[in-house]
Amino acid sequence: MERRATRRRFVAGAIAGGAALTGAIPSAGAVARGGEASPAASPPGSGEAFAIGGVTLIDGTDAPPRPNTTVVIEGKRIAEIRTADGGAPQGMRIVDGADRFLIPGLWDSHVHAFVFPWQADLYFPLLIANGVTGIRDMGGAFPMRAIDEIRAAIVAEARIGPRIVAGIMVDGPMPVWPFALRAGTAEEGREAVATIAEAGADFVKVYTLLPRVAFEAIAEAANERDLPFAGHVPIAVTPAEASDAGQRSLEHYSDSILPFVSSAEEEIVATLRAAASGPDPVQAYAAAFFGSAPRLVETFDPEKAASLAAHLAANQTWFTPTLIIGQTLAMSGDASQTGDPRLRYLPSEVTASWNPGSAVWPPELLAAFRRSVELGEQMSETMQGAGVPLLAGSDLGLPNIFPGFSLHDELALLVAAGLTPLQALQAATRNPARCFGLEQELGTVETGKIADLVLLDADPLAEIANAGRIAAVVANGRLFEQRDIQEMMQAAERAAATPRATLLP
Repeated sequence: MERRATRRRFVAGAIAGGAALTGAIPSAGAVARGGEASPAASPPGSGEAFAIGGVTLIDGTDAPPRPNTTVVIEGKRIAEIRTADGGAPQGMRIVDGADRFLIPGLWDSHVHAFVFPWQADLYFPLLIANGVTGIRDMGGAFPMRAIDEIRAAIVAEARIGPRIVAGIMVDGPMPVWPFALRAGTAEEGREAVATIAEAGADFVKVYTLLPRVAFEAIAEAANERDLPFAGHVPIAVTPAEASDAGQRSLEHYSDSILPFVSSAEEEIVATLRAAASGPDPVQAYAAAFFGSAPRLVETFDPEKAASLAAHLAANQTWFTPTLIIGQTLAMSGDASQTGDPRLRYLPSEVTASWNPGSAVWPPELLAAFRRSVELGEQMSETMQGAGVPLLAGSDLGLPNIFPGFSLHDELALLVAAGLTPLQALQAATRNPARCFGLEQELGTVETGKIADLVLLDADPLAEIANAGRIAAVVANGRLFEQRDIQEMMQAAERAAATPRATLLP
């Protein structure tokens, strides 16, 4: 009974939709009127049946694009998909899709949106404005009841926001993040899973410093409850062992994969494990990892990477590369970061902490970061080619990562890695729906599914950057047109410029 209830909550929580916002950022409708947002405020066209007519449909499957197609939305769902011969519905509002392209709503499958109290207010409208209609939150400081309240507000059309799949993080006895649950023994690992299940989280997020005995107990207890577990590969185990234990997804090409595809794996992993088991594991592990970075990239072994990819593919373990994190490290101190126009959407108190003058990486480490991005791309292509299902994630919440915008950066990096634009789009549409058990409702544009859609002004299959040329977004059946998107972004900019006493802990 407990297992079935947990699974129902996982699906029901994830199918929460987007709507209008109260709080720090006014809703699109409230901005247009110049007044305060209220729970009843809503963007123009919300709740109406409408159709997107004459559009080229890229439905997220492997089917070719369908030109001159009309997609009918009634309530929250796709009621009908008509070909050119079917014509447009009579007496219904038609959104012009001529010379435009329609794709499924995007997912950012690795975010941290609940660490600080201001994040949801600022992040969520920007996610929707960028076509991100779903997120997987990988752990934060909010209790699940607070996340459930936000999900309920989104369903009740009191906030603009994406649907949310949310996990609770568990790490070793001295965790990297203070909000993580602690588990150093098998008993503590089982207790952590029980706590996470009772809280109603959608999955367990495992982290780097978990001891082997705790990880094994977490895997066993989570599998018994049919509760997914995903996250970092704890340094005490290998990616293959994590996959064999049933870990749903492995996050990050860097610390979760690179040490284990090195010809010097035994030496490097022993160093990292010694640091993780010492008296000051957080600082010691960080120093050991960055200290090992030049050697890691020098000793990358393509054959070991291919062997690991085959192992993950056999288990159908998901992989979230987060290439953008390596890219931001490789560009540390670059003028393109300090002058990035997207900085205006986040509080200056936060962005000022991203590039402190004292945090200048030595040249050999910057060179290692740049090489690691190349290796991350190579591993992503190897994984894709081997049949490992990929997820697109940005690690939103870390420095130089921007809500929604950085997911598009990640898609571009996946294409640079060798994926086709369609494969990159599927890593942010169909694949997340499958990974999270939501493929019957989401992920592709099909009759009867929930209407999470993005209308584009240019073909994303010709150039993946065109996925960012957004004309309109449909979130849970609600239409946000260009004027609504611009108003949300302007409101986010104003809110980011407002000082907040609770901005940082």
